[in-house]
Amino acid sequence: MWMIIFGCLVCLSAGLAILFRQKNNAWAYAIFKPLTTILIIFQAIILASDNHSPFSNAIIVGLVFSLVGDVFLLKDKLFTYGLFAFLVAHILFTYAFSSLYGFEMNFFLLAVLLMIGFTYFRFLQPHLKSFTIPVLVYFAAIIVMDW
Repeated sequence: MWMIIFGCLVCLSAGLAILFRQKNNAWAYAIFKPLTTILIIFQAIILASDNHSPFSNAIIVGLVFSLVGDVFLLKDKLFTYGLFAFLVAHILFTYAFSSLYGFEMNFFLLAVLLMIGFTYFRFLQPHLKSFTIPVLVYFAAIIVMDW
């Protein structure tokens, strides 16, 4: 029952965050964006309450770093800190997924992910300026996590 309630609250909070972002309502977005992540963290904690495995612990800590990243990204001048927090989160998620399923070296999948990542990075690159290298490192972490 709790999972259904939290699932509905996550959807509501995420929907409101998206709405307020589109309406340029910064203060409401600053409430609902982190609130969404907090609700997701609570869901993960409830799910892991019976089984504290390396997987669940890494996911929960990764979600906490995602929350930190969400908060940092509310201010443009803290972008690098937010990116770093999300980088740590993705490294933790990579560890979690590999602890659960192992790590398969599927090079075809890697090639596809690299093409998608490269295309997206090239699209963003003209706007990145001094953030080119940090964003490239972040992209690499996401590609490895997906792989």
